[in-house]
Formats: sequence, C-alpha cells, structure tokens
Amino acid sequence: MAIWKKALLFFLCAVMALSLVACGGEEAETDKNDSKEESSKEESLNPGGENCEHQFTQWQVERTRTCEKDGKKSRECELCGKEEVMVWVATGHEFYGRGECSVCGKREPSCKHKKAETVIIDEPTCEESGEKRSICKSCKSVLKSEYLSALGHEWIEHEAQEPTCTEIGWYAYSECGRCDYNSYKEREAYGHDYFAGVCERCGESDGETQSVTMEGYTKVEYVAATEEKKTAVADAAEIIVTTGTVDEGGIVTYTMTPANAGVYRVWISELYSGNVLRLYVKNHLGEEVARNTYCTNEEGLTVTLEAGVEYTLEVQQYRGTGITYQLNAGCQTAVLDLSEYSVWSGSFEFVDQVFGFTYTPVNTGDHTFTVGNMMSGTYSQLYIYNRLGETVAESNYLSNGRSVSGYLTAGETYTIAFKYQNKLSTVELTIGKPKATVDVSAYNVIKDSLEYNKQTNLYTFVAQSSNYTFVCAGAKDNNVDMRFEVLNRLEESVCSTNYFSNGDRVTAENLVVGETYTIRVGYYDDATPYEVHMYTEKPTVDVQGKLIVTDSFEFVGQVNSYNWTATADCNLEVYSLGMEEGSLDIYIYNANGELLDYDTYCYRGDGASVSEVKAGESYVICVVQRSVLSQYSVAIQYN
Repeated sequence: MAIWKKALLFFLCAVMALSLVACGGEEAETDKNDSKEESSKEESLNPGGENCEHQFTQWQVERTRTCEKDGKKSRECELCGKEEVMVWVATGHEFYGRGECSVCGKREPSCKHKKAETVIIDEPTCEESGEKRSICKSCKSVLKSEYLSALGHEWIEHEAQEPTCTEIGWYAYSECGRCDYNSYKEREAYGHDYFAGVCERCGESDGETQSVTMEGYTKVEYVAATEEKKTAVADAAEIIVTTGTVDEGGIVTYTMTPANAGVYRVWISELYSGNVLRLYVKNHLGEEVARNTYCTNEEGLTVTLEAGVEYTLEVQQYRGTGITYQLNAGCQTAVLDLSEYSVWSGSFEFVDQVFGFTYTPVNTGDHTFTVGNMMSGTYSQLYIYNRLGETVAESNYLSNGRSVSGYLTAGETYTIAFKYQNKLSTVELTIGKPKATVDVSAYNVIKDSLEYNKQTNLYTFVAQSSNYTFVCAGAKDNNVDMRFEVLNRLEESVCSTNYFSNGDRVTAENLVVGETYTIRVGYYDDATPYEVHMYTEKPTVDVQGKLIVTDSFEFVGQVNSYNWTATADCNLEVYSLGMEEGSLDIYIYNANGELLDYDTYCYRGDGASVSEVKAGESYVICVVQRSVLSQYSVAIQYN
C-alpha cells in the first residue's frame, strides 16, 4: 500500500476515536446536568450576633435577572448588621421554535442543545405554585418547563387567651410554620367591672372600699372522760351434795352451819318415781324453820338462814320403802359490794337462788340496773332497799335488756337482792351510774354520751349573755332523740324539749347575766354520743367608711350587729353580696333604736337604704340569719 494511503487511514481512525470520546463526554455531562437542580439561594455575608433576634429591612434589588444573567437582592438586620443575599437564576430564552425570544427578542441561534441544566425559576410557596426549567447551557434556550405544586400551609395551632381587666387576649388561631400567614385576632381587655367597690372579675378594689372579715366562734370543747368499766365475776355457787337411804318410818338427820347469811335451797334428787319424802329444817333450839312434807324428785324448800348457826336437816320416809335419795343444799354466796363495779357476771345455778349486793353511789341521781346475757325465756327479779329497808325500786320480770331504775343518794348504802325467777341461766347485771355535775362556763361545746335508760347528765354555767341558743350535734344518727332542759337556780324550767336530735335548737331567753343555770341532757330512746353547742349573740362591732363585711352564721336565728357612723352627708346603702346558698335579712336602725328600713330574703344585690344621712349620725346595721348557716358578705356603701 502506498504511504499516503496509510497516512489517510490513520488520520480517519484518529478522527473517529476523538469523535467517540467527545460524544460520550457530552452525553455523560448532559445526563449529570439534567439531574442537577439549582435554585435561588440565601448567602450570609455577615454572621451577626449569635443570640440576636434579627429584624431585617425590606429586600433591596441590586440587579434584575434576565434571560441570560442572574439577578440579586439583599437585606440587612437592623440590630446586629447581619446581611442576607438572594440570587435569582436567569430564566432562559423562551424561543419555543418561534425564531426569537418572546421575552427579550433575541434571535434563536443554531444549537444542538447538548448541554443542559435544570434550575428553579420560581420557588413554590404555601399558596402559589412554582416553576422548574431545563435550560441549554450553550444558548440559554428553555428546553422544558414544569410547574411545581403549591406546598400548602404547615399549620401550628394556638389556644385562645382570655383577656383580663387590664391585658388583651386573643381567639384561638392558626399560624403557618413556613410563611407569615396566621389567623390571629386580638381581643380587647375587659376593663374593671366594679360592684360594691370591688371588681367582680379580678377582685381589685376601687381604692375606696375596704374589706373586713369578722372572727367566727372559736370552739372551746368540754370532752367528758370515758369511764372505765370494771367487771366483777361471781364464783360458782357452793352446792353440798350427800346421798342416803331411809326405810319406812325412818328419819335421817344432817347438820349444817351456813357460812353466809341469806337464802338457801334444799332439795331432793335421784328419787325413784312413786317415792315421797318429808323434809324439815330446824334451828339449834330444835324449832322448825321450814318444811316440805311432800317431796318428790327435784322438789325441796327454800329457807333463810343465819351465818354461823348450826341447823338440822331431817329427811323422813313418807311413801315407799328402802328409799335411796340425794340431798342437795345450794348455799348463799357472800354479799358483794358493787360500788366500784359497772358490770357483774354470774349464773343462777339452783332454784330460788339469790345474790346479795351492797351499793354506795358516788353521785346522786337515777341509777339503772340492766339485765343481760340470759337464756331466751328466762326472767329474774331485782329489789333495791335503802338503809331503812324501804323498797327504792323493784321488778319481778326482768328479761334480757330490761332494767330497774332508782333515784339514789350519794354516800348512802343500799342493799340489792338479785333473784332467780324461772330458769337456771347465766346472767349479767350492768349498772348505769350518773356522772358528776360539770361547770361548763368556760366552754361552748359539750361532748358527752348517754349510755343507759333514764341517764341524765348535768352541767352548770354562769350566763354571760341574756340569750343563749343550744344546738344539738354529733348524735349517732338523726333519729335519736334526747331530753334537753335549762333550769334556773330555783329549778324552774327556762326552756326544754323531749325531742333534741341532730340540728335541733333550743333558745333560752331573758337569762340574768351572772346567774348560774343548770343544763340537763337526758336519755330518751337510745344510747348515743352527742354534742351540745352553746351560742350567744356576737358583740356589736364598730365599722366605718365604705366596707365589705364578711361574717358567718353559726346558729338559726342569729343576729350580727354593726355600728356605723356617717363621716359626711350622704345616702347609705347596705346590701347582700351573697352567701354559699340561701338568703339573709338586713335591718337598719338609728341611734334611738327606731327601724328606718329593712329587706328580708336578701339575695345578691338586695338590701336596705337610708336617704339624706347627716354627718356624725350613727346607725345600727343588723344582719339576720334567714335560711342556712353559712358565711356571707354585705356591702356598706354611700354616695
């Protein structure tokens, strides 16, 4: 081959290799540019203060963007001087095959558009769409345009703020986290709303009206001591048992010397049916004391014997021969002093058994002896005798829960006989003892209890006021009634009721200050703890100026009084500011006690008034309990 032909072939191969390399590079670069998105950007030229809450100026346009050149705008923080710069990318020529740009008029060049870049012409906002374009890097022609959807708001919800008397508020509103849009709507401050000189919303005073709170009753309690109940337990009765045999016409004799005086029971047991014996008791002189001439099985006699005296018991055959038997003697127990005991517990172990007691009261008053712990259908007898042997109290048929009451005098010794009635059984005797009279002059609350039938608790007090109100509280339920009475020094009744239960009140009027009175609280239908609250009218309080008086009612019918003196000629108004519930009465009197005006069943805003009050004149304002016991407030205002 000729040399020039070889040179030509080499040249063509080189050209083709360069073309392939060039084509591959352009395609790679174009693909890379096509995937690249460039947008307007902010650029910080000054870092500013680290903790600055920037306040920027309006954007200033330094260069407007064109089809081929980027634009530029900037702004600056007024606090720290930080500058922000925003660059707008060139928009590209809009030829679209028309031969010239529809924006700037430049003629469309001949270009194969091998290199392109994607730019954001307009960023989308929350409400407006944006635009993205693919632009030829060589001729700046727009090859492709695509709209970007609006972003939509990123809502941040804010709760409403109620305005106050002095500060604004706002309604609940939404704020976009991307843009500056919000639905904020301001609410004006309310301003003060004065009633009786005090703003009803915030409680701020108008500067003229003062507030005063009166002291309530301070409870000073008398709490009765709880008595320790001491129990006496009886020993088992002594029963002497012996066996014997008696033939026809025979007599068997026994001797017995009682350790204790009192009632003894002698009876025959273990006797076969059809056999009958005679039983005699004779004293040391051989005199017959008691007899039963027809004793069958379990029959005998009851006899009163003296202690230390020898007696003879004779068992005689009456019917039958070769009679075997058992002779029983139930012995009298020693007399027990119950003065220091509240409960006695024992058993009836043989027929006609009698327990003897002595009792010396500590306090004068009704004492109640109550029977319990007996078998159903069992009855007993109880007798109380004074030192002269006179019967003070008695009952022949005492079953469980029944009692005997007697008025006993402190220091005197009484005798008690507690007897078997119809069945052998365990038995218990509870003694209800009156308490000592207590002086409660230094107290206004009595806490005590009623524990037995006919119990009466006594208290004395020296009157500090002419009127007292006594209120019942603390009973175990509202259905328990007590007897209540107040007596003067002549024991004349000042006030009384037989139905004193929770919430009830009794008023004692026209008492003599300094005189001593007696309170009686008595058992009526059930045992119960209780409280008695003693109230007197509060002393009249001097008040002046424009006031809000806060006070309270502790008992029904209570009257609280206030003295008020005018400092200038004016019109006086006194009205209720309300209470937790219910209403009250308001009365205004002059210094001579003449009623000038009043209003009853006063709710909020209701009250009484006096016109043309003269400076220096004094008035008495009375606030009276009407429907409930509660704290209340009244306004004393003038104009």
